[in-house]
Amino acid sequence: MTIVKLLKRSPFWVSCVVLVLCWAAVVPAQVCVSGTNAALSCDGVDDWVRVPDDAALDGFADFTIEFWCRPGTNLNQGLVSKFRHASSSNDDDAYSIRVYPPGVLRVQLASGAVASGTHDGTAILSDGAWHHVAVTRRGDAVSAFVDGVSDLNFNFSGVLNATDTPLALGALLLASDNPLRHLGGHLDEVRIWNQHRTQSEIQQHMNGGLAGSEPGLVAYWRLDDGVGQVVTDASPTGVNGALGVSVAIGSDDPSWIFAFPAPVVYCGTIGGGQANTPEATLMVNGIGMGSAAGPFVVGVVGGSSGVLSWRGLPGASIALISGPLNGGYSIAGVGSLDVGTPPAFSDMIVHLNGFIFPGIFFFFLDPNGAFDLTVTAPLLPPGTTWGNIQGVVALPGFSNYSALRPTAAFRVDIL
Repeated sequence: MTIVKLLKRSPFWVSCVVLVLCWAAVVPAQVCVSGTNAALSCDGVDDWVRVPDDAALDGFADFTIEFWCRPGTNLNQGLVSKFRHASSSNDDDAYSIRVYPPGVLRVQLASGAVASGTHDGTAILSDGAWHHVAVTRRGDAVSAFVDGVSDLNFNFSGVLNATDTPLALGALLLASDNPLRHLGGHLDEVRIWNQHRTQSEIQQHMNGGLAGSEPGLVAYWRLDDGVGQVVTDASPTGVNGALGVSVAIGSDDPSWIFAFPAPVVYCGTIGGGQANTPEATLMVNGIGMGSAAGPFVVGVVGGSSGVLSWRGLPGASIALISGPLNGGYSIAGVGSLDVGTPPAFSDMIVHLNGFIFPGIFFFFLDPNGAFDLTVTAPLLPPGTTWGNIQGVVALPGFSNYSALRPTAAFRVDIL
């Protein structure tokens, strides 16, 4: 990647900002999931994931089902379904969530012999971007959210059926449990809760990983296995799925992908990134990641923005430090942010406490370190790695940089 070297050592590029910040304002750190940030890619022909029936996966009163998806077409195709669509009875159906022409969300539920009928949203899921979907019910009120925004509301009463139907990811099911309406696209971070999740709870946690032990979480397929035929359930239920109809390798197996990570913050495994110190708490889009070591990975849709925030204890000086990444420019003892493809000046626009800094830069903040870094992703092809930050550290002064390692602690991928 060619980098335009725009950093100039002048007072314009060095800002000292004094901010008073109470410790109580720091958002509690959400778990930083270690491991490979993978997802599933389905071919739209025969790929799917089969999860065997388990009592924890249906029979709900209140519930929430959520996941990230990236459908490649606007055809009728399954996302998450425990529903025998060609059955003569509704008794073996529970829930069906799919994409339906012209590319919107379609939800169908069943209780006893009664089915809800189909209910369609309005947000387009098949636009080439990753979207977060959450379907939740409290009492009789069913709501669906796309990217945290209300998309669909209807009423349906009765406890969802407890069936022996397998759970299908990336497909719908016939009465014979054979799959149909296969997803052509990507799927990630599938979570099932036996409780209602509010809109604010959905928004707060949709961009971060979970520990798997959260109250009410009854199934959690991170889809980060990356290799093999097993899809691991990270919840206490432990109901693992298989690529295709079984763990045997077959043509109906989805592929593991890594070039298009869903917009969930992870602690990556690509080298030993510089850790953020405990006095420099990192937040991404409002999710606190604490002092866990990087490199972190976050996805940003080209043309949209993401907010990186660092909050320090009172009296802690914070420095944003970047190293000579991808051939980028670095000032000895200070560092720089190495980002983008030419022209780098327009690739990245940074808003720092009201100041606008395009291109490559570095910052010091003292004495009560705190700042928000808003990065606007350029319109680059999906899968482009864009932007590396070596680390954010709290230091007693601005002289000791010997512990910094020249590897990225934060990475932004275009989705």
